[in-house]
Amino acid sequence: MKTPGFLLAFAVLAPPIAWAVQLVSGYAVSEAACSTATGEPPVLGSPMTVLWAVSAAAIAVAGLAGLVGLVSWSRARADRGTEPAGRIALLGAAGALAGLVFLEAIVLSTVALIPFEACGPS
Repeated sequence: MKTPGFLLAFAVLAPPIAWAVQLVSGYAVSEAACSTATGEPPVLGSPMTVLWAVSAAAIAVAGLAGLVGLVSWSRARADRGTEPAGRIALLGAAGALAGLVFLEAIVLSTVALIPFEACGPS
C-alpha cells in the first residue's frame, strides 16, 4: 500500500514546525503578557494557560507525525520489491526520527514551564 505524499510531508515537516511554533509562542506570549510598560494589567489573562495549551498541541502534533512516519516506514519495508518503496521507507524513517527528536525537545521545553513564573522579575 502506498503512503500519500502529504502524509510523508506531514511526518517529516510537522515535528520541527510544531517545535518552532512552541518556541516562538513562548517568547510572544511572555512579551504580550508582561511588557505592558503602562502599568496596566497584562493583555493576556493567564499566559501560563496559553503556554500549556500550545505545548500540549505541539506534543500531539509531533507525536502523531512520528507515528505516521513509523507506520509509513513499516509498510514500505513490507513492499521491498517496488522502487517508490525505498523512498517511502526513507521518508517514513526520517519522519519517525524527526517525531522522536522534536517530541523530546518539546517535552523538555514544556517541563521548563513548571518553575516558570509569568511576568515575574528576571
